Amino acid sequence: MDSRANLAQTLLDNQATAVLWLDVGLRLGYLNPAAETLLQLDARKVLGSPVRACLPEAGEFVAALSRAAERRETFTQRELKLPRGPAEARSSVTVDCTATPWRKGEGETPLLVELAAAGPASAHQPRRRPHRPARRQPGAGTQLGT
Repeated sequence: MDSRANLAQTLLDNQATAVLWLDVGLRLGYLNPAAETLLQLDARKVLGSPVRACLPEAGEFVAALSRAAERRETFTQRELKLPRGPAEARSSVTVDCTATPWRKGEGETPLLVELAAAGPASAHQPRRRPHRPARRQPGAGTQLGT
């Protein structure tokens, strides 16, 4: 692997955003560690599997991905609820999703899917420090009436 490919792999593997690569059949060709954690999937077990099989209760999401690939249009949805985890312990996660078609010639189009956990506003914003009035230096500022 050349240094550019190695760098690209390292960058993808260390993203906080979940990244999935879906081939033309909407099969998982890649998912980074953030995607494994977010969706509670094991890449070694699901690579090559249709996304529909990995997220069986996400029919609307899979249909939207399919439309995005067919139309070659980017698909974005905020606060999308996706199932995660094994069937016997299924839970859900709310995400912001963007699926971008990878346009290469004619025919079906693979997709790059980005998922970011969406939650309370406090989860996305830095903590705010309490407001403290600015300290004034003696003699600083404008004096009125002089």
